[in-house]
Amino acid sequence: NVFYWDGTSVTTSTNPPKGTLIAAHVGRLWIANVSGTSLILNASKYNDGTIWALDTTPTLTSPTQILVKGDENDNITALYPGFKGSMVIFKKNSILLLAGYDYSDFQIVPVSREIGTIYPESIQEKDGKLHFYATNKKVYSFDGVNLTWISRDIQPTLDTTAQGEETIVTWTQTSASDFGAGTVVNVDTTTIAGSVSL
Repeated sequence: NVFYWDGTSVTTSTNPPKGTLIAAHVGRLWIANVSGTSLILNASKYNDGTIWALDTTPTLTSPTQILVKGDENDNITALYPGFKGSMVIFKKNSILLLAGYDYSDFQIVPVSREIGTIYPESIQEKDGKLHFYATNKKVYSFDGVNLTWISRDIQPTLDTTAQGEETIVTWTQTSASDFGAGTVVNVDTTTIAGSVSL
């Protein structure tokens, strides 16, 4: 669900597709990684994030869907809207731009088919450039046209660091009473010698 805040109250809309990423760009909400359609970027109607149904005869303000290829087997890992008039679309091993302002001229422009990121929290804008920690454990800057490897001088140090996906372990408890009692819920506690189970 998407939640809307009007300054005094919150409303919930169940109309939007259920994805894992959302961004606001050029007067629309954009949702990515909807189950079963990971290559599709969904856009709401212009200036109305509650309308998502595709029109049979679309206008410039109609909701739309855009095919995002890049590294085709990978989901979109991050959306960075409003960068020099475009939205930057990151995948694990590729970067693309969504250019254009309305239904008639939206287009996907490839930036790289080798460099991407799985660390969306690393993407930062400074001095007119995006900086990010890439999947290949290098830091890059992007000026809207060119990617530049900027961690060359500290790369030996970066190569020895473990990053997010290599160190994250999660544990979920469904109730405060289970947590307080130390009760293990929905977890197989059977151990097998020589095996590691998470």
